[in-house]
Amino acid sequence: MSPSIASVIIGFAGIIILQHPNIPDRKSLASLTGLLAGLFTALAYFNVGKLVQTGEPELRVVFYFSLIGTLFSGGILTLIGFTKLDSISAIIICAIGLFGSIGQITMTFAYGHGNTIIVSIISYSTIIFSTLIGYFIFNEQLTLTSFTGMILIILSGAIVIFKRPSNRKKIVTAAG
Repeated sequence: MSPSIASVIIGFAGIIILQHPNIPDRKSLASLTGLLAGLFTALAYFNVGKLVQTGEPELRVVFYFSLIGTLFSGGILTLIGFTKLDSISAIIICAIGLFGSIGQITMTFAYGHGNTIIVSIISYSTIIFSTLIGYFIFNEQLTLTSFTGMILIILSGAIVIFKRPSNRKKIVTAAG
């Protein structure tokens, strides 16, 4: 098994552990939805990277990616109903859209021009940051299980970074 594949498996195991697999039944559907969303996001980013590598401009890829997501979400909202926004909520949602778009453009660039496996492993760190934000801002408790998951995620990144082949050219001698 290559170090890259091992890193992906270790990182994903860390995410599952960080999700607390012994969660009560009432939260298992939400956790499963989150894991499936992560899987589909990984597949989407892989395909987005391939589009950019074939010559599609990043902004065009992000535009159509966002357009499809907006149309799909709009269809679901039509079925379940909209909620009226006050001015503060509208400003917050616009800020989320702006920063989300900037993040999407940079992730598209990273997946299009970088090593897909390395970018994926490093993106696992967002789970760690989310957990720490929950701890520091929302007073969520960190358990030994949480730390174990975070350590596995960090380990997966370390493996892929330190075990990747060097770009340095090998010196060929006359004897060898």
